[in-house]
Amino acid sequence: MSHWVYLPLVSDLVSGEVLLDLRGTLWDLMNATDNIGSVDLSLRKYPGSGQPVVVRVSVDPRAFHLNGRSIDLPELLAALDAHV
Repeated sequence: MSHWVYLPLVSDLVSGEVLLDLRGTLWDLMNATDNIGSVDLSLRKYPGSGQPVVVRVSVDPRAFHLNGRSIDLPELLAALDAHV
């Protein structure tokens, strides 16, 4: 049996800077919604037994939100890593 897991990578197309890189994790991109200056990522942790989350990545100013709560990048990565 095989499964497709879409590992998100968000980068600033102007500067080329990587804003969020979840390659090498168990996070599967279910949906992405492009907004002016930000993108919302609907994610689930593979194999999908836990609750999905929404991560918003904003370019200018650089900001991250997890399920609507403002969070800095190291805290976001730790929260995603601890999510079950």
